[in-house]
Amino acid sequence: MRTVVRPADREIQKGTWKDGKLNGLATVSYSNGDLYEGFFQDGQRFGHGCYQSGRHNRASCTSIYVGEWNYNMKDGYGVQDDILKGKAA
Repeated sequence: MRTVVRPADREIQKGTWKDGKLNGLATVSYSNGDLYEGFFQDGQRFGHGCYQSGRHNRASCTSIYVGEWNYNMKDGYGVQDDILKGKAA
């Protein structure tokens, strides 16, 4: 397990690496406050993961997706909940 901080975009990546790219279980904190916890393959979200986006207060996110990913795209089974809109998709 290794942590990499990318100063240019203020991104923090913590996880397992292969050939300089995230592979396996990892956590990425993005500069906009979004957070992804899940699996990567060749540096891209791949497999099961949880993506939290947006902030309307310090305690919670405004949107959360828990499900499958395929090369950084939501793919297959997943559940998305939007707290501000009050609905799940």
